[in-house]
Amino acid sequence: MKKDASFWKLLILALIVGLGSSLLFRVIEGRDSHLKELPLTSLYPVKVFIEPTEGRTPVIEAIRSAKESIELMCYLFSDGIVIEELTEACRRGVRVRTILERKPYGDSPVNYQTKRVLESAGAHVKWANPEFALTHAKTMIVDGNKALIMSLNLCKSAFKKNREHGVIVEDPKIVAEIRRIFEADWRRQMYEPREPNLVVSPENSRRKTLMLITKAKNRIWLQQLILEDEKIKEALLEAAKRGIELKILLANPTRIERNLGVREYLKESGAEVRFMYRPHLHTKFIDVDGQVCFIGSQNLSSQSLDLNREIGILLTDKDSISRLEETFLIDWKRAR
Repeated sequence: MKKDASFWKLLILALIVGLGSSLLFRVIEGRDSHLKELPLTSLYPVKVFIEPTEGRTPVIEAIRSAKESIELMCYLFSDGIVIEELTEACRRGVRVRTILERKPYGDSPVNYQTKRVLESAGAHVKWANPEFALTHAKTMIVDGNKALIMSLNLCKSAFKKNREHGVIVEDPKIVAEIRRIFEADWRRQMYEPREPNLVVSPENSRRKTLMLITKAKNRIWLQQLILEDEKIKEALLEAAKRGIELKILLANPTRIERNLGVREYLKESGAEVRFMYRPHLHTKFIDVDGQVCFIGSQNLSSQSLDLNREIGILLTDKDSISRLEETFLIDWKRAR
């Protein structure tokens, strides 16, 4: 009898724990969210920053807050002020590790110069894993408890001339996962995604981007440097055909001529495509129904989704989404 009683107690306890977990999951999702099948972010603090409005301040404040370590992954890094901030962090005893792309577009030599300066200050710098077509991600981890996920390269133009977005997160699971990616790439090892809120190329960016588009019920607002991947364009076309409002902002077609073809491709579907001239559009932003936003380094190209190292994040924080949407609508009104 005692064994039977113990069995039933354990069963009841398991049911209570299971029910509690289920209820917690629903609370995090949102009670009436039709996007509940998508991975969503936690309730930890999230802060977005928008360029060129905020300049270098978010990046510099993050560097200055470091007490033990900074791990930076960047495609292009040439801004002298940020470089000086990192060298100063080295001087005060912070362990700085940096992964830089060795062969960025146009074979720019700027990363070589940055590597020399950082190494002379005591930082550890490695070239990115050549297994990727490019390491195009832009992330920074500070003391293992805070991470920046950005669309922007650490260049003067990003802070002065470009429309860019960044996210500062403190969720321990998300920060730990970004650090896992960094460590895997630092050691040139395989990486297996675990954190559902992150969007990572080449592992899952295509699947998650398509999921965002196909799950939309009302609208998709998209702001991108370039939109050329055929499957993504097909998914957007299908979304427009099923009545989804599409507002698509692309970079100046005189700088990226291929963007002209997107307007032609989607014009019969009812989707609106506009071109942004000032500031230069470099960000990578997707807003689905005002409930989930993507920010990251991924361009909507086949290479970016399937071959590069890229990192982005899905956001559900209402205040952050409201601020991002406000900026999008300002840009939309100015675009043509």
